[in-house]
Amino acid sequence: IWDESAGESLLQIQLLTALRTFVSSLGYQSPLSYHMLMPILQSGVNVDSPDALNLLEDSVLLWEATLSNAPSIVSQLMDLFPYLVGIVNRSFDHLEVGVNIVEDYTIFGGSEFLKSHGTSLANVLDTIVGNVNDKGLLTTLPVIDLLIQLFPQEAPPLISSALQVLTWLVTWSQVWNVQMILHHSDLFIHANL
Repeated sequence: IWDESAGESLLQIQLLTALRTFVSSLGYQSPLSYHMLMPILQSGVNVDSPDALNLLEDSVLLWEATLSNAPSIVSQLMDLFPYLVGIVNRSFDHLEVGVNIVEDYTIFGGSEFLKSHGTSLANVLDTIVGNVNDKGLLTTLPVIDLLIQLFPQEAPPLISSALQVLTWLVTWSQVWNVQMILHHSDLFIHANL
């Protein structure tokens, strides 16, 4: 149905929504659908595809649902992560879902994810930190915190550029307050090391 609906964005959006419900219904058995799901997902999260403008939002939501229901991160899912760089570079419209996707990869992909996609992860965080408003930054801080907690040796050097921008923001911005610094103090300790 997907291939036959090429160019019919409204139909494809409905298919993406139905697939998201299907994946959520399958739960941890969702890998049974990967043979059908992965090509659709890869096409939908590719910002260079002709229908990206119309399908990206629903594709990113399907990606998040797929990760949330995956019993583990398999290679097909791992291979999707670099697409997040293009999505974040394009706009911050999907920031909250994008941060959830990073969190899922961080938790379930573990050190393999960090080794395979550390550069892409650093690019995503570098693009976000310093370029989003305060709300966007507050959305992103927990995943930076999670990275540092799970990978205290590997993460700080990998995301040092984002940590330096955070330090600058805290030091020079009038918007930040003491409560924010205290709540995320471990981030700023690593940023200054």
